[in-house]
Amino acid sequence: MKHKLTLISSQATIAYWMMGFQSSAMKFAHFFFLCEAVVFAGTSLLIFCGCCARDFEMANNYATVFFCRPRRPVRCLRLVAIS
Repeated sequence: MKHKLTLISSQATIAYWMMGFQSSAMKFAHFFFLCEAVVFAGTSLLIFCGCCARDFEMANNYATVFFCRPRRPVRCLRLVAIS
């Protein structure tokens, strides 16, 4: 757990400053805790896939379905000039 928090904090810090976000401690804290929540949610989903599967291969198939399912294509709106 300590190793995971160290990785999350270093990645969040580097990503925050490289993206050029505002240098506010409160905004950085919000970004950091959001990154932490996303990592923990993804980890929990993969652990759930592992618990539902009989073996490693089936768990890998479940994770692929959960994370790599095709998305609906985004339809672009056409702008029509009114003259």
